[in-house]
Amino acid sequence: TISVYRKKLDSLMNRQIATSELTMTIGNPEGTLGNFCSDITYKSADDHLTDIGKDYQLDFALLNNGGLRAPIDSGSVNVGDIFELMPFENEVVILNLSGAKTAQLIEYVVARTSLSGRKAGVPVSKHFNLEIDTLNNKFDCKINGIPFDSRRDYLVVTSDYLAKGGDDMK
Repeated sequence: TISVYRKKLDSLMNRQIATSELTMTIGNPEGTLGNFCSDITYKSADDHLTDIGKDYQLDFALLNNGGLRAPIDSGSVNVGDIFELMPFENEVVILNLSGAKTAQLIEYVVARTSLSGRKAGVPVSKHFNLEIDTLNNKFDCKINGIPFDSRRDYLVVTSDYLAKGGDDMK
């Protein structure tokens, strides 16, 4: 019967894996949930590269608010909460983007930040800082504290969904 499977599934999904001091939600241009998920994605990718002996310097991580489906409440965080947060079978990928492609990505982030609704805003890791001057229609981007340089390549951590152009990320 199904109760046997339900009991086993509940024991897996209800296992506590962390504690959150605050409720994390989506926001635009930033939200605590997107910041957390982008930072943890960056750290996980960086840790994996270290584990396999690759000495690459990642530049930043970028996700999408549409992929974050539930807040993380303060208090106990269990496995089931993470499945509700990201119910997709995405994989983390690292892209080597030219300066020109990174400039297009920055323009995408700027455009998404001016939207409203569920898909507005683009979560980025703490390594990516974008200041937008809407009055003068200008923006300033720093990556790892250094002004964006269109002449260099950037290593960007993201999901395979976004890397393949999902969420209009061409």
